[in-house]
Amino acid sequence: MYHVAADAIVILDVFAKKTPATPKGIFTECRKRLADFQRVVKDQKGERRARR
Repeated sequence: MYHVAADAIVILDVFAKKTPATPKGIFTECRKRLADFQRVVKDQKGERRARR
């Protein structure tokens, strides 16, 4: 599972798909990882603006 950002492609998880449905745990973990990524990007943008 992945996310395409403006300046990066973020790989959130890689797993073997054995059934048509994706396990809920995978979605939960990917949402957490995406939120962490977005928080870090937001923090970095705030730091850049503060330096100006």
